[in-house]
Amino acid sequence: MSSAWQHASGECVDDDDFAIDIDNDGDSKDYTPIIEALRDEDTKDEAVTTLIDACETAIELDNGLKNEEAEAQGQLFADPDQQRQWRRDIEAMNHRLDELDDEETREIDTLSLIHI
Repeated sequence: MSSAWQHASGECVDDDDFAIDIDNDGDSKDYTPIIEALRDEDTKDEAVTTLIDACETAIELDNGLKNEEAEAQGQLFADPDQQRQWRRDIEAMNHRLDELDDEETREIDTLSLIHI
């Protein structure tokens, strides 16, 4: 089945493979060609299939990135010495946050007394 569609540049493309041009330039997104392909009875089924494939690919890529991140985290903290150091660092940060919270409370109390 031959399908015609309009590229975002305005160029009309007529070929045997259905395609939708989705530019990811970050400036603006014009979904008009996709919407028109979905409204056109001749291209609707192929447009839906193409969008589903694109979504599945995006999900697979996202899952792959998440798996890579999880693997990197696992490797980073796989060493027991690193885990202990990580826990000590977190405890030190929490201790410092508590100190800063106490200091802030004292300063607020002092300022409250001055304004009375």
